[in-house]
Amino acid sequence: MFLTGCAENNQLLDLVTKDNLENKGLINLALVSNGAKVTVSQDNPNHSASTLINGVTSSENWDKGEGWELKCDNVPITKFDQDELNPLNPNRTPEPDDSLSYGIRVQASNGMATPLGWVVIELPEKKTVNRMVVYTIDSEKYPARKFGVSHLVLQYWTEATLESEVTGWKVIDLIGGAKGKTGNIIRDNKNGVIPIRFQPVKTQRMRLAIWWTNDSKLHSQQYITGAIRLVEIEIYGYEGQKSKNIVSTSANDVAEIEIVLDTYVDGYNKKDVDILMSTISPEYSKGGETYSDLKKRMAFMFTEHGQTMLKLQNIKVKFMNTEAIATASYESNIDNSSGIITFNLSKATRFWKIIRID
Repeated sequence: MFLTGCAENNQLLDLVTKDNLENKGLINLALVSNGAKVTVSQDNPNHSASTLINGVTSSENWDKGEGWELKCDNVPITKFDQDELNPLNPNRTPEPDDSLSYGIRVQASNGMATPLGWVVIELPEKKTVNRMVVYTIDSEKYPARKFGVSHLVLQYWTEATLESEVTGWKVIDLIGGAKGKTGNIIRDNKNGVIPIRFQPVKTQRMRLAIWWTNDSKLHSQQYITGAIRLVEIEIYGYEGQKSKNIVSTSANDVAEIEIVLDTYVDGYNKKDVDILMSTISPEYSKGGETYSDLKKRMAFMFTEHGQTMLKLQNIKVKFMNTEAIATASYESNIDNSSGIITFNLSKATRFWKIIRID
């Protein structure tokens, strides 16, 4: 049994219904109704960027003006085929730099690569965030595999607090094994919904840079045609409505812990070791088992079993200074087990992490 620990309880709540995060009590911080603002590299009066934060995720009203479109007609490029900054080069890792703010050119005259276009979401105040969901165009008339965005880089704005630090845009540290992900770049996307998980950051602004689309074409190594088509952008973090399934006196910490457990379950059910281990503290220890031991054990379990399923319900949290104990009833398809599982968590660093599972 790979979960450990146990007492019978058959009432369960599925915390992993795809990525419907608002149903889990989380708040979409990117909504205009929540005070967010959006700016883009170039707006379009017929497909305004304002529609990216209005809560509409469907592409069905695209022809009526829903969603943001940026047409990239005959965008000039230079040294595109041999430049290491070529976005089609699988070994390329773009570094954050201010040239990303200067329009839709693929390569600026100063030699620094720029994306086809970008979107900046500004929140009313700094928030700790760890997930973005990008909706590109995807309908029967405009399928994502032909018209959606393909190559993406996500950044956040940070302000220097030490002399050794630099104020500016930094590339987000992605987690999980998203299809096409190379380092911190998402490549070759063919889906209408792009969930992006990353290590938590505290910021007021996030920028999505689009480097390629599924209808982009390179002509004679001299210019590019294509179009960016986005429908909605959502941002989530440690802001949530008080869960009906958790008993605690600290609403903010409860929201954080709920996300940690949700992420653990999500990684378990997707058989994604990176997502699951992002919830585990490097100080994890149980009966001599360390963080590295746990990672190897879970990776082995994922390879040995076809489908993994973990469900939690009736989560209860108790706090003790910088530590917490979360108990829940669980059900797993591994050995058809069910019972009580206990997560010991610590906030010795800035965020809650699991230090023991029983």
